[in-house]
Amino acid sequence: MFHRTGRTAAITTKGVIAMLAIASTTAMAGDLVVNVETLDGQAGQLVVNLFASADTFRKTPKAQVMVPASKQNAQGQLSAVFSNLPAGEYALLAFHDKDGDGKLARNLVGIPTEPYAFSGQPAKFGPPDYKDAAFALPAGGATINIKLK
Repeated sequence: MFHRTGRTAAITTKGVIAMLAIASTTAMAGDLVVNVETLDGQAGQLVVNLFASADTFRKTPKAQVMVPASKQNAQGQLSAVFSNLPAGEYALLAFHDKDGDGKLARNLVGIPTEPYAFSGQPAKFGPPDYKDAAFALPAGGATINIKLK
């Protein structure tokens, strides 16, 4: 009988701890709104890739949002939203996927042929490093503006 009461108390304590962990995670999650400007035409889609580490940067996004280019406003702007992201360090790659294949088109030497941009202050020549494109997302979320080149 005592063992059962002790076990019930342990389950209740574990349940409370789990609920607090879920509540604190939810409270620390925010939305990242990415405003992208200078889309070139109505064809294709805007693709915004979110990266969470240097190891996956430019290879495997943590998340991806695609928005039809036809939804842009008169100034050629679109917004993509990543919901409920935990606070932390991230980097973005946005591009106007004109041919709609979901990939950034490149020429024979690897230079992008579709308009693109990275977050942060990446190098002007060559592919950027994660540290140059990275930004801190606070717990309450943020809005980032990117201009495609």
